[in-house]
Amino acid sequence: MGKAETLSYFRLVKYRFLSCFLLTIGIAQAQEARWKLLKLDSHLRVQVPIATQEMDVPATMAAAKAPNQRDPQVQAARAFRGEDAAATYVVVVVPFSGVTQLPAEAAARLDYYKNRLVPMLVTKARGELLAQSVSAKKGVDILTIKFRALNGAGIPVVKYMRVFSVGTAIYELFFTAKDGTDQQGAAQREQFFETLLITL
Repeated sequence: MGKAETLSYFRLVKYRFLSCFLLTIGIAQAQEARWKLLKLDSHLRVQVPIATQEMDVPATMAAAKAPNQRDPQVQAARAFRGEDAAATYVVVVVPFSGVTQLPAEAAARLDYYKNRLVPMLVTKARGELLAQSVSAKKGVDILTIKFRALNGAGIPVVKYMRVFSVGTAIYELFFTAKDGTDQQGAAQREQFFETLLITL
């Protein structure tokens, strides 16, 4: 992200429970492992299972009696959830109005991600950190986190989260293999995470 204006990831933490809650909502499992290219907005397209459905975020948050359900950013957030035989996929887009400056130096940004952002995200997800990495695509820092957390049934499962921001939006991608480990669905995770098409 260098010297360009970027979004503050601190505000991301405020909306963590939005995406964590959306991860627990079920939809019918797709019977075919077919994929489509989903255009989220002018900045991002991502490969998702063909049965992926857009969720009604305001209604979902209201039904859950979420404390920040009336927040304008929550009201404007979009979420998509899909399944196939291998995994569950969730994409969340949270609009962001404020801008801030992350350190221009790569080492300083990595230190921020490792020692501040990742611990906050994992704590909000009530998880245990297993691995983390930072990559870049078109100059955008992309944070990938592997963690273990309880699912809706109280069973510990391995989850993957990818977080980044472009323009005035925060993007979050979640991948959870159906067997609850990282032993299944590596090819699907690769397709979901690595085929991102980012337009600056």
